[in-house]
Amino acid sequence: MSISDLISGGNGGEVAYRGLGGGLIMNYGPEVTAARAQATTLVLVGVEQYSAGPQWDLPGPAADARRFADRFWSQGVLPERTFAFVSALPDSESLWANTPITPRTATRENVRGFLARTVAETEGDLLIVVWGGHGMVGVGGGRHLFTADATASDPLNLDVDAMLALHRSPAITSFRQQLWLVDACQTLYDAAGNRRNLPREDFGVRDVAPGRLQEVLFAASTEESAINLTAQRTGLFSQELLAELHGPAGQWPPDVPALAARLSWRFARLRSDGRARQTPAYLWVKDRTGMEGQLLAQHPSGATAAPPAAELSLAELAPLVDALLAIPEFLGQDFRDEVVSLLRGDISGILARHSRPRADAVSMAMTCARFPGGLPELLEAIRIGVGDIPEIARLQGTIQNQFRYNVRGDY
Repeated sequence: MSISDLISGGNGGEVAYRGLGGGLIMNYGPEVTAARAQATTLVLVGVEQYSAGPQWDLPGPAADARRFADRFWSQGVLPERTFAFVSALPDSESLWANTPITPRTATRENVRGFLARTVAETEGDLLIVVWGGHGMVGVGGGRHLFTADATASDPLNLDVDAMLALHRSPAITSFRQQLWLVDACQTLYDAAGNRRNLPREDFGVRDVAPGRLQEVLFAASTEESAINLTAQRTGLFSQELLAELHGPAGQWPPDVPALAARLSWRFARLRSDGRARQTPAYLWVKDRTGMEGQLLAQHPSGATAAPPAAELSLAELAPLVDALLAIPEFLGQDFRDEVVSLLRGDISGILARHSRPRADAVSMAMTCARFPGGLPELLEAIRIGVGDIPEIARLQGTIQNQFRYNVRGDY
């Protein structure tokens, strides 16, 4: 039985349902799960060594690429549908010796050519792209990932935003669902010092293909560095992501909104403990709707999981709305827009907006409460804009007392 037969109900019934992020999840049975996993194309890029010289060396991405391969293979992805582009330091060169695939070097020609040409000609259900290496943000905010043949004077790279636009366009006829995992810095490129900006690429695409779902997890937000754990030969983001990259037996593909929520709590804890400063970012594009937000939620002290989602009663909703409206800045539409832009994509993507502050407050409170950690995340997003004013303490106290969330007050 083909995967198209399974999806259309050829095994005796409809097998599809929609997850929190609106993505199509088909896990009503092991036969369906296996078919979807086997129709997944996995692309792994790990760049440890660059033509720029040893000052660019980055121990870890090659080993992380192998770890991701093992994880996804264990979940049913086929090695013959796995493609690796690795430029490893000498200590990592043997990592792929006993695997069924032979990586190609991670040059711009190899990686760009595969993503822009080969993938466009490949049939598949789900595309997963994992990248580890150096990255920067150019003038104008474009994200760039440096390839192995980059030098200081010729910083060859992949224009991430352009490649994402290509893959969500009708030019790519397969892979209606995509997951991109990027462990790289998003620090600003010194265009003035280098007397040039990083070049942008344009594939000539503007539209989003109907039914296309593209989800991206970045290790850091704009202007932030992504920590590399040199001694462990891994990126902090990759380490935490691999620890969370699991799901209920029989579920494929991964539930990305749930994965993003768990990561938000992990990194909030790391920041609280002083072991991280980066805030991962989640980009979510469904059809023509694009949303991006930081994963901001704080982790309750001593807890191991995010607080559960909840439907608010009127008794719970009223004091929460009043606390929001007591914040002077919240009454401004521009401020509320900024707050929403900082929320994770699966929240902001379904949030009904209103011009009246009270109606907007009701919608924000009710929507955020439906997601694990959503209310603490709303608190953090507002705190970023106003600081630790007395009204923030009131909002924090309301969340703590009403919902028993232990939210840090010194973020």
